[in-house]
Amino acid sequence: MSNDFWSVMNYNTLSTNSVNSSSTASSSGSEDNTVLDKTAFMQLLLAQMQNQDPLSPMDTQDYFAQLAQFSMLEQMWNMNESLEQMQSQQQILEGSALIGRTVEFNAGDGTTLTGHVDGIQRYAGSIYVDVEGMQVPLSDIVSVSE
Repeated sequence: MSNDFWSVMNYNTLSTNSVNSSSTASSSGSEDNTVLDKTAFMQLLLAQMQNQDPLSPMDTQDYFAQLAQFSMLEQMWNMNESLEQMQSQQQILEGSALIGRTVEFNAGDGTTLTGHVDGIQRYAGSIYVDVEGMQVPLSDIVSVSE
């Protein structure tokens, strides 16, 4: 039975990836199309149940083990989302603490510039500090002074 499951899984993974590749590419060019989401996992489980041999149905223990794996997977996704939100909030706090201060930062050409922080912005999931009209990524700041 495990060979049947993996063959269905491989087939559905390929078809799911081909369907999701255009939406994933438009939302973010850096996402990995081989990662399955919750919906794809449930579709695979349903496909496995629909395609099982009626004379040799899936073992109950295997079924409950897969449901437990799905539950753990869903909890990990939720935890990952929470951690990403916490990280974003932390970056906003770090950036807002710089408002009104003078910072030294790496410029794109390799030089180091200094300027006064006027504000912060969030753009494409990253925090940028507004230094006298220039948008500087938070990670490019080298030092902070009053």
